[in-house]
Amino acid sequence: MQQQELSGIIKLAPQAPGVYFFKNERGRVIYIGKAANLRARLRSYAQGGWKDDMVRAAANVEWKELSSDIEALITESSFIKSHKPKYNLVMRDDKNYFFSDLYFFLVSGSFCEYQHTQNIIGSAWI
Repeated sequence: MQQQELSGIIKLAPQAPGVYFFKNERGRVIYIGKAANLRARLRSYAQGGWKDDMVRAAANVEWKELSSDIEALITESSFIKSHKPKYNLVMRDDKNYFFSDLYFFLVSGSFCEYQHTQNIIGSAWI
């Protein structure tokens, strides 16, 4: 896909959370990603960089608008497991699960830290 062609498609993308799909000329999904703002995220691919090979291999970009970032995260993981795209190197097997930890620290007041991880070693859940 040419950068100009990609730029034209990006203008149609909503400024909303969702998942996006790069597809090759045969319609096969070659990459799946998630975004809090689909248009802004897709714009980063038009600027070139480390994903140039994937963008050149793509013939089309599609997206699915969702209601939240969390829904996008879950949907992306599900689609990657079912489609097994060539350019998605993580989350291809059924052994990757996402966990969220919420830590509270009380040191002269309260402080809350949110952490997203795939590793639960050392967590209170074990």
